Parts: sequence; C-alpha cells; structure tokens
Amino acid sequence: MVAAAGYSDPLVDGGPDSQGALIVSITYSLMFIAITLAAARMYSSFHRNNQVGGDDICFYTALVSFFSLLLCT
Repeated sequence: MVAAAGYSDPLVDGGPDSQGALIVSITYSLMFIAITLAAARMYSSFHRNNQVGGDDICFYTALVSFFSLLLCT
C-alpha cells in the first residue's frame, strides 16, 4: 500500500501514532479463536453422527472465504 504524501502507512511505519501492532495482535487473536471454534465444531459434528450437514458446509465455506479475504488484503 502506498501512502499519500505526508502520511505514513500505520501497519508498516513505527511512529508514535502507529496502531499497527495492536491491530495485528487483535486480528491474530480473533483468527486463533475462530480456528479453534471451527475445529471444535468439526470434531463434535463428526463425532456425533459421522456426517456433515448443510449448515456445516455453509459454515466452512464462509470460514474459508473469510480467511482467504483476510489474507489477500
């Protein structure tokens, strides 16, 4: 990302107004929580009835879409 003249990119530059470390820490923490909950849901779904329902497919599709969008931006 190219910053406009006179402005710095907050995730790259480490100035006094930089909030990059906080944003990155919160994002990674929430990603870890989402992955943990998705793994728990997958385990309980398979353990309960050894099959995947339509809601599981929708959930995992949304999760993959979210992470691909997050990593590509």
